[in-house]
Amino acid sequence: MGQDVRAELKNLQTAGAKIEYLEKVREKDNSHFVLFNLASIYLDLGRPDDAGPVLLEDLGNKQDLYDMYESYALLMGIYIDLKRKIPEKEINRYIRLFQKMKNISDREMKGRPGNDRAQNYSKDCFQFERMLGDYYYFNDNMEKAYIFYESYYDDLDRPVDTFVPGSMRNYVHLFVKRNEPGSALSMLGYIINLKPYMLDDIFFMSELYYRMNDPTSSILVLMFAHTLSEDHSEVFHEKSGALIRQIASAMKEQGRSGKITDLVDVYLKGEGIQRVPFLIDGLRKEGVRNFFFFYLEGIYFFTAGDYLSALGKFTEFNEIYPYLADSRYYALICMNNLDAVKYSEEIVGLAEKAIELKPGSGISNMTKRYLGAMLGLDNDDHLKLLTAYESRVILNNFMYDLAPAASLDRLLASLTTGKNPYQVALVQLMSGVNERRSEYVHYLKNVYDLFNDNGKDNIGQILINMGESPD
Repeated sequence: MGQDVRAELKNLQTAGAKIEYLEKVREKDNSHFVLFNLASIYLDLGRPDDAGPVLLEDLGNKQDLYDMYESYALLMGIYIDLKRKIPEKEINRYIRLFQKMKNISDREMKGRPGNDRAQNYSKDCFQFERMLGDYYYFNDNMEKAYIFYESYYDDLDRPVDTFVPGSMRNYVHLFVKRNEPGSALSMLGYIINLKPYMLDDIFFMSELYYRMNDPTSSILVLMFAHTLSEDHSEVFHEKSGALIRQIASAMKEQGRSGKITDLVDVYLKGEGIQRVPFLIDGLRKEGVRNFFFFYLEGIYFFTAGDYLSALGKFTEFNEIYPYLADSRYYALICMNNLDAVKYSEEIVGLAEKAIELKPGSGISNMTKRYLGAMLGLDNDDHLKLLTAYESRVILNNFMYDLAPAASLDRLLASLTTGKNPYQVALVQLMSGVNERRSEYVHYLKNVYDLFNDNGKDNIGQILINMGESPD
């Protein structure tokens, strides 16, 4: 029966239809597959009160530990979101079952190398331990919170999207409370690497360095925040500049002037900028190591028009700090100035990644301008350009997050431009919409006549691919 249910679910086009179907099936088949999928759909629709009883029913059935782990993890997430207290006896039961499941998956991995399922569950793919850490943290049991965070974050070899910044910050603050600033800095550095535009985290890193009597590192981190915030936050830009001046001034008063205070003077005043690489080299010789050096050197060479040296520095920075859009933007401009034809593929790749990392931002729009010019788009058509990543996000918001049909306007505008290499893939992507299908088709037919010939051709093709007619 399980295969029949899977096949039927694939044919159903809306979350509501799937819920109605699974609720009927549930009366005769309360297997883990049915109940877990039903609960998951309720959660996707923001209905945790409906999902909870379904998961409890599932956990009342006899099943293997992997299935129980999935349901317990989902239930734990619901309890945390709804801020519900869990009886200690019950939570201890969850933990025992989780440990048993992990032991089994570890044994299976040893017995059958390459066992993907066992490997996923051994790494706690549903983040059960992280959620236990959150649960105890928000219930002021810091010792237990620390135990579960420590166990979960002991293994950082996990998919990037499984790292929750809020939980990681909790762990950082626990390190600070335990007077372990080195461990706090290490974890905070990991957060900043993954989420570089969360400027509060960068400021906290600077504060931790200062507490550890390392004003040099504190200043360098603030210089990174100051440079980054110039295009993203006027408040943070002014705040970081003021703190840099304050710390540098204190160092001078204490007789601790040196290359770092000289670098501050050059950086803030813009005078004697040719000294930047020599000052950084001097700091390196003093044993100072900081990720910002590559970025600052890149900006220096870029400003001086030495695009080859700048490209080398930005490339080094991107290798160790891969989630910043700005450095990719500078790298693609360097390539464009050096040899746009030679670097054409690399420029497109850098542009797409920069747009993905900071969508809708000023840096994203500037990147699109370069990309549009390279593709030969006319006038302001670069503003209509959507990468594959952006298109997927817009469609997913419509299908799964209940965004209105009007949110698709940007997709259709992108279909009106000529010389757009993303159009073929976009037509295919838009032809595969199943969720809210009738509303989607109705919307496409309603707006069909509002577009130019290129837009009509593409919208018409989408409708034909879906077995519909634009008329």
